Amino acid sequence: SNAYQLHNLRRAANGQFHQSSHKLGCYGAFARGRGNSNPHPYWYARVLGIFHADIGHLGLKSKSRRPKHMEFLWVRWFGRDLSHKSGCKAKRLDRLGFVDSADPAAFGFLNPAEVIRASHIIPAFRYGRTSDLLPKSIARHLEDEDQDYTYY
Repeated sequence: SNAYQLHNLRRAANGQFHQSSHKLGCYGAFARGRGNSNPHPYWYARVLGIFHADIGHLGLKSKSRRPKHMEFLWVRWFGRDLSHKSGCKAKRLDRLGFVDSADPAAFGFLNPAEVIRASHIIPAFRYGRTSDLLPKSIARHLEDEDQDYTYY
């Protein structure tokens, strides 16, 4: 499946936006919060949907009564397995797993302009599959049979 890498917003980057014609199985990354003791420049996510809408804001701080056209991605976030040694010193890639759907931050919306590069994230087949992180859901492809790979 296709993947998207999302750049740390504090740094400038040229964006690329791509949609697979046969299925959305897109993954990516975004800047981590400051409270993490093991910071990483990216978060990873699977793109579940690509949307656009005309949005109007009529509050006190509204600058216009006209709707504004917006594009956004609906994503399911991955978390890094912090027990897995990775990085340049370890000479290993990060090991990822989906955030448990019970976590309020498991899903989110993202501006497509934050996407910088398409990439491919390969499942770690040896760890098998799980249905523990998400019950039956439209957030999976039909061929996933209500299971996710445990790690990528």
